[in-house]
Amino acid sequence: MRDLAALERPPKHEKAMPFVASRLGGYGLPVTDCFACEGGREPVDVAERILVQDGWRVAHALGTSLPGWLVALPLRHVTSVEELTPDEAAAMGVVIQRCARALKTLTGCQKSYFMFFAEAEGFAHLHVRVVPRMNWFDQQQADPRVFSLLGVDESASLSHIERQAVSSALKGVLRDQG
Repeated sequence: MRDLAALERPPKHEKAMPFVASRLGGYGLPVTDCFACEGGREPVDVAERILVQDGWRVAHALGTSLPGWLVALPLRHVTSVEELTPDEAAAMGVVIQRCARALKTLTGCQKSYFMFFAEAEGFAHLHVRVVPRMNWFDQQQADPRVFSLLGVDESASLSHIERQAVSSALKGVLRDQG
């Protein structure tokens, strides 16, 4: 188990591979038309429901070597920001800000990156990535290059147990922060 208080550089891995629906089978997950909708169904583990608030849920990303790589997803199926209702759009801001605060508390990160693409096959569902910008990041991980830490080989990826531990800790921080 990784020490969350002293998050260090993840293990070296080969150049990031595209993380698409076809790779999900290696993680023991079902592949459906919408992975985000499938992941929100009951029952699910803590890593898929770190926070559920005002029409949004937050999950820990799969296939990453970076503890705390989160995704915020609306509970209903939408594929772009303009499809959100005004209330959903306002709630999105609150949810990602709460995640950023919790990540800073838990990891000591400098700040959090927010990104939205939703282009990969099986991942068209709107999902906002909330990614801790760690102090140890260098030119290999800073800015858009942070994606080198996603889509990594399974051997470099956080294990299910590690994802659950990080997710449980984040859930606790979010609860404490109100």
